[in-house]
Amino acid sequence: TYHPAAIMRRWDWRWISLEDLKRANRPWREPNYDFLIRPSYGDCVVWLDKILSRLERTTVKLAVDIETRNRQIACVGFADSDRHAICIPILCVENPSGYWDLEEELNLVLKMREVLIHPNAHIIGQNFIYDMQYFARQYGIRSRLCDDTMLKHHCAMPGTQKGLDFLSSIYCRYHRYWKDESKDWKPGLGEEQLWIYNCTDCVATFEANENLDAVIDAFGLTEQYAFQMKTNATAFNMMLRGVNINKQLKADHSVELYEMTIQLREWLDSILYPFTIFGPKGVSSKKMMILAYQIFRLPLKYRQAGKKKALTANKDAVEEWCNSVEPVFRPVLEAIREFRSLLVYKSTFADAALDWDGRFRCSINVSGAETFRWSTSTDAFGFGTNMQNLPKKKE
Repeated sequence: TYHPAAIMRRWDWRWISLEDLKRANRPWREPNYDFLIRPSYGDCVVWLDKILSRLERTTVKLAVDIETRNRQIACVGFADSDRHAICIPILCVENPSGYWDLEEELNLVLKMREVLIHPNAHIIGQNFIYDMQYFARQYGIRSRLCDDTMLKHHCAMPGTQKGLDFLSSIYCRYHRYWKDESKDWKPGLGEEQLWIYNCTDCVATFEANENLDAVIDAFGLTEQYAFQMKTNATAFNMMLRGVNINKQLKADHSVELYEMTIQLREWLDSILYPFTIFGPKGVSSKKMMILAYQIFRLPLKYRQAGKKKALTANKDAVEEWCNSVEPVFRPVLEAIREFRSLLVYKSTFADAALDWDGRFRCSINVSGAETFRWSTSTDAFGFGTNMQNLPKKKE
């Protein structure tokens, strides 16, 4: 929770601390979770068949979550209540070829597909658009999605934290922080820790969703949430389709930017000769420090480095110098600033990697900004970038 002094500075954090204190005052007893980890092939088939049998008769709520490793699905978790979950492993450190043999894995993927696309499957996820990217690209599965806890909480309380750890602390009866267990996981610890983590994600998502239903109803946001889910589906379709790119124009633009950097580099070398600020990857940070503080003797600029401050000649320092130092230094500093900007622009946009079909894809987040504005970024597989805000010439 937050320190009282922090709450005095940020009064909007007060309600979070109140919820923490209420939870601390309640009896704290860990539930008897029923997690099926390290299942046999028969265990998985029986579990999935039981779910499919239930789906033929009625609607079944299922919280689904994946864990990934090296941009591959490592395991898939399912929870049909806030206490029962199964983790179906895919990768395994004990066997480089995978947890299953080829035929077993294929059969399990096909059964999971039946579950994920079944019209009676009420699929629940946390930021599930991420998981859907993996299901679509690696398994060819267009999973259903009926509730997304991140999107539901964002609709009810825009501008607040949306991670599953935070949602668990607000909406789950029992909460123990567990999210670092995945970050701290190492192959030497064995897979069980990761599989338990996966099951915990699933049951937390399931329970948070149940309680978020009451919040949405109480706030009268049912219609708004339904609209947000529709926009989420539209965003996912856009992510899958990608954007068609004029490859020749993209290549020409890259060459143009390269030529501009060469011209700037030659000009800077001629002005600063025999000194040079360039290293193998562009402007050298060490040489830039020498230029700024030993040759030009510019005002000292610092950056925060942990609890201390360190001398710097980074882009922020150059920006400040361009607006404050003697005019004689400004042409050089402005050329350095432009050179750095051109390199970033070239690598980020002109040289951005295209997907296998030559299209440009990115991740679209509909639950990011407090204003409900969409945002774009690199997708789960390293493709794409921010496609909404291209820098202006002066940037």
